[in-house]
Amino acid sequence: TGAMGPDCQKIAPQTLKDKRSFSARVWSFAAELTGPDLIHHNVFFGQSSKSEFDDLAEGQMPVDPTIYICAQDRGQNTPYPKTERFEIILNAAPVYGAQTLEKEFETCRTRTFDTLGRFGLTFSQVPKEEALTTPADFASMFPASDGSLYG
Repeated sequence: TGAMGPDCQKIAPQTLKDKRSFSARVWSFAAELTGPDLIHHNVFFGQSSKSEFDDLAEGQMPVDPTIYICAQDRGQNTPYPKTERFEIILNAAPVYGAQTLEKEFETCRTRTFDTLGRFGLTFSQVPKEEALTTPADFASMFPASDGSLYG
């Protein structure tokens, strides 16, 4: 991006023109889980990866996302607590400039938890807005990244 000055621009000039990699929408919260038994790392695929990646290429939130769940208290060879810690990650397009989605929280929450519900997963409480980190949040935390997490 050139944000680190002209000397750094010489190091990898090809990256100045490359498209940004994906970002993510990340839920971090604690709740009781009902449904299939999870392990530490879990992936729930949408019905069409093509549809998901078409949405991402257009800068849109996927209608039928792939969802990764880290059940943080599982897989440690110890009993997990009744109220568990979860991190849920969905692919997202990077943000360019000041782009934000209207109603991003509500849309993301609905798509995330409706999708997981189709797999038989329900949580005792649906997380609030402060539990969601968005591409715009990542862009704010990491200047000149456009919220891109992978390069």
